[in-house]
Amino acid sequence: MEHHRVALDARTCRDLLDLESVGRAAFVVDGRPQVQLVAYVRVGDRLEVAAGAGSALAHVDDDAVVAVQVDRVDRDRGDGWSVVATGPARPGRHLADGSCTVVVALAGPGCEVTGRWVGAAALTGPAALAAR
Repeated sequence: MEHHRVALDARTCRDLLDLESVGRAAFVVDGRPQVQLVAYVRVGDRLEVAAGAGSALAHVDDDAVVAVQVDRVDRDRGDGWSVVATGPARPGRHLADGSCTVVVALAGPGCEVTGRWVGAAALTGPAALAAR
């Protein structure tokens, strides 16, 4: 089966980040790669990522590079999209339960937001992704 692949522009990627609230954060702690399932919210040009008390993400160094990957797959249609937002991390808010947020920048030096759509049928336009 042939699949179409479309690179998504930065605006479409940001819009798609708003459609979801759970993704995967990839980062390095003590020289070891980590990937964690995380909840997040986009606030302007940053992602606020929830980090549980004691989680490896809560201990990431200031300005460490963190990548947050978000996707949606429709197995019935045979298509899906993925967005990866990469940027320096900074401490966010400390919450009463001991958890915290980590803020990942989406704009500025060291930041990149990229995405790709893959599907069996031709994509009719980036706006069509939101309806899927």
